[in-house]
Amino acid sequence: MIGLDRRSVGELLLDADHTARDVLIDVGDLNAAAMLRTWPEVVQTAATLWSALPAPGWVTVAPDHSGTDPMARVAAITAVLHRGSRSGRWPGPGPTDNLLQNIADSFVRAAELVDRHGAPHSSGNSAVRADVDAARTRIIHTLYLTAHGVRLAVLEYTRSVEATLTPRSRVTAPGGLSVPRSFLGRLDAVEQVAGAYVTRTYPAALAGEHRHAPLGSRVATALAAWDVHAHRAIAAHPTAGHLRLVARTQELVLGHAAVLLSAAARAGAIDGFQYATRLEQPLDLARAAWAASGRSWAQLAAHGARPDVPALTGAAAEVRAALREITVDGSSTATGDVIAGRIDLTAAARTLSTVLSTSTDLAHLVRDVTTDPAVTFPARAVNAAAIAASTTPSGGFVPGSGNAPHVAIKDLTMNREIPLTPVVRDREAHHAEDLIAANQAAAHAGAWLPSATTPASPCEHRIPAARSRLPQPVRARSR
Repeated sequence: MIGLDRRSVGELLLDADHTARDVLIDVGDLNAAAMLRTWPEVVQTAATLWSALPAPGWVTVAPDHSGTDPMARVAAITAVLHRGSRSGRWPGPGPTDNLLQNIADSFVRAAELVDRHGAPHSSGNSAVRADVDAARTRIIHTLYLTAHGVRLAVLEYTRSVEATLTPRSRVTAPGGLSVPRSFLGRLDAVEQVAGAYVTRTYPAALAGEHRHAPLGSRVATALAAWDVHAHRAIAAHPTAGHLRLVARTQELVLGHAAVLLSAAARAGAIDGFQYATRLEQPLDLARAAWAASGRSWAQLAAHGARPDVPALTGAAAEVRAALREITVDGSSTATGDVIAGRIDLTAAARTLSTVLSTSTDLAHLVRDVTTDPAVTFPARAVNAAAIAASTTPSGGFVPGSGNAPHVAIKDLTMNREIPLTPVVRDREAHHAEDLIAANQAAAHAGAWLPSATTPASPCEHRIPAARSRLPQPVRARSR
């Protein structure tokens, strides 16, 4: 993470954990080679953070009687895997995986904080020991999920190579099949080691996590800063990487908004009947529209490309941490009573009513970028998007798309930055219109939310259980 980062060690570990869950959500888009190039760095940074923490007691929940260090075992297995990946033809040099790199960045930043402030000795303080146990559990749980994601990506790559073979054909893929199959065996071993530790400690050990009392103004400040930096980045640097980050962060913001507003409705801080009948569904549809936008821009982003505006990445990280500080409790979504004890829900509703309006404005800005012929994207990504947009599921051509090459050969060879082709621009403009419509509907549906001058109405209706929920903990299963 580049730039000013105010997150605590616990918030950094929570962010890494949730990013690992995102890896599993995006299984269909995983790139095995890029993930294998990044995985050793994830383990190395995790091991550095692990060693910076006070020596374990061991974990107070279901201790490991074998006396072995799970982090040392994971690091040793990964070191062998890394040597194999560097000496073979596959995966070879190339781009890294953005999500895994984010996890490694979080581990690096957490280790820096521990080193800078000095980790207290845990043996004589039960609270410190419990917090350290929780931190170690977060680290291994993150590695467990990430290893499973890498394994799924390698397994899919192996199957794709196998599908091209006939009884007399030769394997032409770099490294053949023996290399990815050997990686699968080592990744299985990592899963077994990490999974055994997670089974003993997760989520029970998270009950000992230290939590600072939330700062009342943090959510509002973080959301305001995010809105400013998101607008600036899209207006001044409209890259696919920035658009992807903005879309995914907006999806997260609206998902947490649904949790906060549901808690406010059930607590009587806002009109519960109005929320359940008018706002809940449009808010969920707006969140889904941002999720679709994020997937679309991810396809147009250069693989491994990362936002190059530090203020944008820092603002996104802060808004994630500020919202999760309120809505996450241990391994799951906080209950309404817990949320009500952490934040003024009426004030939060005022803030979120503004968020709905600014979300619509961001959607308009996305459409402006889509229709601007001066904005460029990597040629290979544009070509792949053009082929997908002009091809029917049966393999034919979409009427009106033609069968001529979409992108010039020289542009493809050098992967130059080029404008969107007409067929891709039309598709993205259509998606942008859907995004605007969904966010406008949510903003109009939330017009009744309390403003600075209008107090909230007491809840006089029974509130149905909210549909919107934050992602729940993932227990990976081998395929």
